[in-house]
Amino acid sequence: SSNNEDLREEFKNLIIKIEPYYVSLKSDLEKLLCREWLHKLFKTATHEESLRNAYLVKLLNQLEKGKLIEPFDNLPKHNSPLLPLTTNNLPKQNVNVCNKKKIQTKKEPLITNLVTVHNPDGALKSTENHKHTNEIKVNENLNQEKQLDINEISDDLKEVILPVNESSNQGKLLNVNKISDDSKEVNLPVNENSNQGKRLNVNEISDNFKEVILPVNESSDQGKRLNVNEISDDSKEVILPVNESSDQGKRLNVNEISDDSKKVNLPVNDSSNQGKQLNINEISDDSKEVNLSVNDSSNQGKQLNINEISDNSKEVQQQKIMVDKSEGGDGLTLNEETKLKLESVEKMSNELKIKTEILTEEFKEIELYANKNLSNNDQLSVLGADLNKCKNDIENMYNLEAAEELCASNLLKNILDKTTALNNTIVSEINRLKTMVEDSCESKNRMNFVVDQLKEKHRLKIIEKDKFHTEINRKLMIEISRLKECVGKVEEEAMCEEFSNEHYEDEYSST
Repeated sequence: SSNNEDLREEFKNLIIKIEPYYVSLKSDLEKLLCREWLHKLFKTATHEESLRNAYLVKLLNQLEKGKLIEPFDNLPKHNSPLLPLTTNNLPKQNVNVCNKKKIQTKKEPLITNLVTVHNPDGALKSTENHKHTNEIKVNENLNQEKQLDINEISDDLKEVILPVNESSNQGKLLNVNKISDDSKEVNLPVNENSNQGKRLNVNEISDNFKEVILPVNESSDQGKRLNVNEISDDSKEVILPVNESSDQGKRLNVNEISDDSKKVNLPVNDSSNQGKQLNINEISDDSKEVNLSVNDSSNQGKQLNINEISDNSKEVQQQKIMVDKSEGGDGLTLNEETKLKLESVEKMSNELKIKTEILTEEFKEIELYANKNLSNNDQLSVLGADLNKCKNDIENMYNLEAAEELCASNLLKNILDKTTALNNTIVSEINRLKTMVEDSCESKNRMNFVVDQLKEKHRLKIIEKDKFHTEINRKLMIEISRLKECVGKVEEEAMCEEFSNEHYEDEYSST
């Protein structure tokens, strides 16, 4: 039909337009892809001619841009029909031979479950922006391990559990948010008979009122409250002995305590052999409050308001004297209870030093693991070099295979050209034979018409002859009938004459 002829004409024009772009291609792979696609499009069925021309238009546009993209960046499947050119029906992604990319593999460490530690200065402080969890086992006889979670010590709440005594079932829980510059230290010794630890929540101690509750004894219902405002400059130390019979809290105002660790020793009661030690660094801006429970029978906590009091404030000294007098002291010397508490604090300090040494050894072991990691990294670099060599070998093999495929495609092209020429010859011969058959059919039709005319003429002539012979036969029959009548008459006359002659002879003889 005319539509098919238009599609074939368009196909020829597109092939003519594509030819210069195909010749100008520099990459053998792109030439191979283009040639394979042209081969596939050349062998499409009749009902796919419109889609074939659409593929050629898209290929021409990509060749004009100088880059082959899908679907022409992959080898075609010659035995499968053409897929429609829609966004929802994209061809299956195969190996891209034009735009190869390195395969990204997941890097896995050779040693698993190992924490990476950055400690350039050899210090035993928490490293900022640390992204791992350190689990350090301190003592095998402890019922609970010491767990140190240090994960980007900023922005979020961090938790440190520090068990203190062998008989203690719980450790000290320290929640820290936004710890920076220098580490915050809180020493919270616990009674041996106590099953609870001290919990300190420090969340960017600035701008707003912060509250920390430190329960001391199992039966204690209240905590010690500490209000701190702008602690700066130098380390301040306040010792607050407490009495079981004391129903009132002590107030301490301090101004501008900063820069270094702040220490507050808070002895609790007679039955407790340890004091509470609080080291605070970088507490600033607004009033902070800590509730510190005193003992079982006490219904009130000690409230420490620290606001604008200098290093050698007289108010602090007066409050110390008042505390000593309320506990039966003379205001100048320490009583036995305070001495026992100080000894317990010293004992706990020694225990903490021992644990610090254990932690130091653990950190050294972690450093050894880090050195092993460095050696593993060297091995990985060597392995990476080997992988690169293998990659180059594979690329060379791929190039050789591509060259072989190129040679095979050239041979296929020659075969295709010869087949095309032979096909064209066969088509022309078939067309010639078709013309001859059509001419013979027309001649046969004319001959049949002539034969029909001759048959009709012959029939008419036969009819006329039949009519003529019938008339002649009728006339002859009439003539024969007339002659038969004449013969009858002649015979009768002859018989009559013969009878007459016989009669005459008889008469003559008689005479």
